[in-house]
Amino acid sequence: KLPAAAPPAAPPAARRPTHTSAAVSRRRVGGDDAFRSALSVPPRIWRALDRHQYALATRCLIRCPLFDDSRPVGALVAEQSPPGMAQAARDLRSYVDQFSARISHGARRFLAQRRWATSEYAGALASLVLLDGLSAEEVVALFFVSRLGWITRALDTVPSEPSERRSRLRSAVQSLRRSICDATRLFIGEGGGPGLFQVHVAEMVAGSVWEKLQGSALAMPSQSEIMRSATEWLATAAKLLLESSRASLKDVRTAGELAKIRQVVWDECAEEEEPGSWADACGAVVDNEQLAQVAELTTPGKGKAGGSALGGVDLWLLVFSRSFAEVGEKLLKSSLTQIRVMVQDKLDQVLTAIIGPAESESGAGPGLGARGCQSEDLIWAAEMVGDSLDRQLQELAVDARSLVQSGDSAAADALTISLYLKAVEMLAYLANHLRQTANDLAAAVSRKPEAARAVHLVDAVLLVARLARYLRVGDEHTALRSLLQVPAVLEASTPDRISIEQLQAAFEIADNDGDGQMDAEEAKEAIGAVLAGRHLAIDPELMPTMTFNEFALFSTCLLEVQEPFAYLSGTLDQIFDQAHEVWAQWVLRQPKAVLREELRGLATSSMGAEDAGWRVEHGVWAEKVIEMEDEGGLASAMAGGSNGHYHERLWLPASVSGALSRFLFEAAAELNRVLSTTDSLSAIDLALAQRGGGVAGSGVSSVLAGSKVSSKVQSVLRRELEGALTVTYAEAAQLVASSPDCCEAAVLQLLLDAMFLGNWLAAGQPLGRTPDFGMHLFRSAVDPINYRLCAPPMLENCQAFHVGSALYLSILAPSGGTQYAAGPTAPTATEGGASTTNTVGLAPSMRRFALLPLPLDISAATEGGSAGERGAEMDAAGLAEEEGAAGNPGAAAFGGFGFGNIRLKWG
Repeated sequence: KLPAAAPPAAPPAARRPTHTSAAVSRRRVGGDDAFRSALSVPPRIWRALDRHQYALATRCLIRCPLFDDSRPVGALVAEQSPPGMAQAARDLRSYVDQFSARISHGARRFLAQRRWATSEYAGALASLVLLDGLSAEEVVALFFVSRLGWITRALDTVPSEPSERRSRLRSAVQSLRRSICDATRLFIGEGGGPGLFQVHVAEMVAGSVWEKLQGSALAMPSQSEIMRSATEWLATAAKLLLESSRASLKDVRTAGELAKIRQVVWDECAEEEEPGSWADACGAVVDNEQLAQVAELTTPGKGKAGGSALGGVDLWLLVFSRSFAEVGEKLLKSSLTQIRVMVQDKLDQVLTAIIGPAESESGAGPGLGARGCQSEDLIWAAEMVGDSLDRQLQELAVDARSLVQSGDSAAADALTISLYLKAVEMLAYLANHLRQTANDLAAAVSRKPEAARAVHLVDAVLLVARLARYLRVGDEHTALRSLLQVPAVLEASTPDRISIEQLQAAFEIADNDGDGQMDAEEAKEAIGAVLAGRHLAIDPELMPTMTFNEFALFSTCLLEVQEPFAYLSGTLDQIFDQAHEVWAQWVLRQPKAVLREELRGLATSSMGAEDAGWRVEHGVWAEKVIEMEDEGGLASAMAGGSNGHYHERLWLPASVSGALSRFLFEAAAELNRVLSTTDSLSAIDLALAQRGGGVAGSGVSSVLAGSKVSSKVQSVLRRELEGALTVTYAEAAQLVASSPDCCEAAVLQLLLDAMFLGNWLAAGQPLGRTPDFGMHLFRSAVDPINYRLCAPPMLENCQAFHVGSALYLSILAPSGGTQYAAGPTAPTATEGGASTTNTVGLAPSMRRFALLPLPLDISAATEGGSAGERGAEMDAAGLAEEEGAAGNPGAAAFGGFGFGNIRLKWG
């Protein structure tokens, strides 16, 4: 932009010589007009020099014939002049000779200043041509050299404030733009007329009285020569400006500051929609093709991005687009690195607060109880870290938008793609750090699981899991999700990209040990195997090992179909699941050991013991009276019955063993500790659901099933719970099977435990997937007939225990079965069909222990549901094995009741 023309400022007056022979009084030369006129020239020249009007000073000088050194003084002084006039004229000429050098020196200094109007510079250049004899080519070169000095001086200032940095670049851009515009006005002209330089030279020559200037004409270079000189100068100036801008921008620390500088420079690079504008000037004196070859910079566009295409050089694209883009990318990468380090530091601070200093191996964390943190504490800490990440990403997104808020769509697209790829890389490092942290904490737990500090290490693992889950499903993480959206300008498929299947195959090949992880070197080999010549700059210190999801996330830029959020979600889900597996294993470690010892104690205490005495010391027992039909009356008479019926009194366990109940309660209490109200229901909500849903669990399960967090944690704990119970009860069953002298009461208690676990944990499981918890061995210790009689009331007791303990059982397994299989019904001997009474017909002439299972109608068993179907398969297999009667119709008949592989002996 050209500054408005201002009146020349009056600098301090130059010192004039005080001693000269030309100081002749007018009285001595009073009659000579030519001499008198020559005496007035020096004062006029001094006044012009004081005002930096070098063209005027030159005109004063060349319009006085007395100062034409090509003519002798004597020829200029009249013969009738007073005596001494010739000598006075010679002295005056000697005095005026200094002005030629003064005007030339002043004009050269004048060209180095950028506050004057273009016409003033034209006059200064014309003065140099007339006084120093410069050629037009030399004048053009002098002009561009002086203008390059403008830019150099503007950029030489060392900025101490951001505003000074902006002022420097603004001044340099203004100097460059004005130089091209002035070159057009000076040497080419506007509207088809001559340039200002030619006009000034012609006017000076026309008004000159010097013989050597009479009739002379300045040979101007052709427009092509001027274009060549202007283009070379513009290339040199652009390189200087590019290097200086890079050096100036390297000290910028924030994207906001860079955006302000960018806006200032962008405004200065904007075109002017008026005659003599930048575009018109470039069209006159700049060759775009030559500029691209000479400058070796970005090829200038036909018009400015975001503006009108007027044929001018896109100065922003030529100089600043690349430098600002480079600095912008570095700032965004640096900001992302700082964000990652900030999140890691915050996480380390929270983990230190939970587990305490590393040296306190046996102590607890500061200010924490023996039971560790509650779920609300962990969630709050995870959300604090996650929210800080989201806030920083939001600020980064704002800064990124500010860098491309106006024009330059190409740079905007490049910066958007760069931000996307660097954000993906940063999140890959962050996710890997979370997994490595969780693994390190899990290793510390496994080394000393019994230490008092282990509970806080487990809480730290759960915190990492909570943070991973928060980043995975947080609805408010708009910044994170937006950064992972694939830019529309990024091509979805190019020849140098691979599919996710190829990447997975390369990962499996590089994973030599098959542990699902590989190091940085193996990752580079995997990429090189599918994309020759391509590699990933993986920092082995930040990512020593990686899973496939982390590898896919880091390799997003190489994939045809890019789904970075899916890969990130897979990594975070894996962290969540593995962390809760560590927690579940540690939580059940001690209760599992206690349960094993208590079940072993039940079995060993029953060896050789009486049933009545053992029942007094162990468990809760209830008497069950069973009415049996006796058509012959023999059994009734023997047992004191009447009317053809016989009453048998059985003592059965009323509930599961205390060892199992305590084990399940402790597991539920720990699960309740790590789940919050945002994940599942509280105890009050469970009670309300129980009241509203009739059977507890039917109302609870539907609500808990809707929470992904609670369902995932419950599924993890359930797997560990099933494994622990399966191993523990299998050991107890082996002990019972190897000890035939165990009392029947102990076997019944263990059998009830197994029966409850089989029905409770069978819900929602595929057929045949539920373990039998030793039921096969327990049932082999009782008579098949007795098992058929006792199974229905024992199942009723299992259901009663489930209803009474629904508050914590529904937490452990919301989908656990609450509809236990009903007791069997048998047809009477006379009816041959189903009976509505709980009776079983007996043959009076046979002893009870010698009876085979009677054929029953299996249609009555269809009410047992899925649990009954599983029991049918297990019963049929068990009877066929134990009775050795492949064709026994009773095996098929009793196989439909769904009681599981359970046998019952009479007490």
